[in-house]
Amino acid sequence: DDNINVNPGATEICGNGIDDNCNGQTDEGCNTGVCSYGTAFSTTNITASSAKLNWTATADPIEWYVRYKATSNTNNSKWVELILTGDKRSLVISPLAANQNYQWQIRAKCATGITENSGAIKFTTTSSAPGRQASVRLGSIETSGIQLYPNPTKGQFTLKLQLAERINCTATIQLLDISGKAILTDYASVSNGYLQKTINTKPTMANSIYMVRTLVNGKAYLTKLMFEK
Repeated sequence: DDNINVNPGATEICGNGIDDNCNGQTDEGCNTGVCSYGTAFSTTNITASSAKLNWTATADPIEWYVRYKATSNTNNSKWVELILTGDKRSLVISPLAANQNYQWQIRAKCATGITENSGAIKFTTTSSAPGRQASVRLGSIETSGIQLYPNPTKGQFTLKLQLAERINCTATIQLLDISGKAILTDYASVSNGYLQKTINTKPTMANSIYMVRTLVNGKAYLTKLMFEK
């Protein structure tokens, strides 16, 4: 009764050990002895700064673990790992570097354990136009879950963002003027779905209202910032 996701109309989720549809059986119709990381991998919607990773699976695991990294300089490139719910079949990753070779892998967490990583799926981002900043293709814009303090600020503020998904990645933080132009860009690590970053503004900024835009995993999180010297 305490879990609204467990009800007679729910779909049975394989591998979670719960009687999701309240029929007295757990994981019926599932082969709980097998835990597969998925098949039919592909990379689509590739731009200079983002890409969409796709896969299929016959059953939902408990969680997906997706990781990616640049391969042009493998000695200095580190894996970025993202944790997704088992019902996902795609993921948009950003920001990426233009004209760069990347690879990604996926594994699944099931009731029986965690699979090995899949084979590497490779792709190359496109080149950005000369003299122009590569744009990020956003899936949606959010205004909740983000905090700024102090606000108003005289030159330094802290940004906090709590995401619904427990992902680990790099976020892009932009300070926009009233025309929408990015006057400051910074980066921060998202750890287990949580981000905290202290930003130093530019001394040449005028007293005004600015927008803080945080780009994470294909989404933009927006909030207002008041700057007063």
